[in-house]
Amino acid sequence: PFFKSLRQIFQNPQSWWLSIYSGFVFAPVMVFGGLWGVAFISEAFSLSNNLAAQSVSMIFIGFAIGAPIFGWFSDWIGRRKVVMFWGTLVSLLSISAIVYAPGLSNTFLTFLLFLFGFAISSFLLCFTMIREITLPVLAATVIGFMNAFNALFGAVSDPLTGKFLDLTWDGKIVDGARIFSVESYKIAFITLPIYLIIALVSMIWIKETNCKTSKPISLP
Repeated sequence: PFFKSLRQIFQNPQSWWLSIYSGFVFAPVMVFGGLWGVAFISEAFSLSNNLAAQSVSMIFIGFAIGAPIFGWFSDWIGRRKVVMFWGTLVSLLSISAIVYAPGLSNTFLTFLLFLFGFAISSFLLCFTMIREITLPVLAATVIGFMNAFNALFGAVSDPLTGKFLDLTWDGKIVDGARIFSVESYKIAFITLPIYLIIALVSMIWIKETNCKTSKPISLP
């Protein structure tokens, strides 16, 4: 029954912790890769919009390469959580360097963008983990539950970043569009490392599945 299915998911703390982790990790991809990254790189590294967009695309190339590699590697070692932890940590360090490290060359910037996408793709293992702790008949429902967190965190984070940019805007306008300074972006992007730090902390309450389907909680 529908409501019993929801109770099965809602009353399992692991469903919540995995979804919270997923939301906090995915939001930086939405904010930087999906919306604000091109404008920041164009302004901070004096690149044309076309070259900046090509640079940001390295995030998604890294993401596409990293996701199957992390899936295979976690199956090989029989652990999920440790792979997610190190992937999230590396993505935290790489996005922090992209935004805040001074004097990056274009080549090293491209590498860091690729590394960020590659490392952060490890978070997709949480979809496997939430499936491993849930009854097969509820697989689609619990994946939808987790995806709702990703959509919600992204929907909140994009305008929140824009709000921070507006608060620090110095009034510069080019062709009718607001132009934000590099310092404004650095202030607005403080949410990105904070999100990833929160995601790392949330992993304290996530239990390792050891790549095995565990017996889900049973409800009357």
